[in-house]
Amino acid sequence: MPSRSNRQRRRRSGLSLNSPRQQRQSPRLDARIEVGFQTEDEFALCYSKNISRGGIFLETEILPDPNARIEIVFDLSKILDESENQRIAILGKVVRLMSLSADGKNIHQIALQFIELDPQKELLLDRIFEKLQSKF
Repeated sequence: MPSRSNRQRRRRSGLSLNSPRQQRQSPRLDARIEVGFQTEDEFALCYSKNISRGGIFLETEILPDPNARIEIVFDLSKILDESENQRIAILGKVVRLMSLSADGKNIHQIALQFIELDPQKELLLDRIFEKLQSKF
């Protein structure tokens, strides 16, 4: 059984002893953002369903390796309503993958957790998140 101080630390960090899942540190926002990513074989364009400061949820016809680290790219000017064309590339790891079949097509839903963010990319993600939040 964990010591009392370990239980207190888990409670403060948002972990529950009774729940195997960690609570989200940032809320998700529904957002349809065009995203590009590279698999071993091809470059894919797809759209997000939602985004948070910690990750993004995508729908695509391309099935990535479930253990992959994927670099995703999106255009900030479309999101931030800026005239300057600025792209951001962020590395993510696949944390959940689900495949569906609809109208004869396979659709893959991919949850990516952002990883290895430098301070500049964190600031850009904050700007994106604040802009999307202000629309609701």
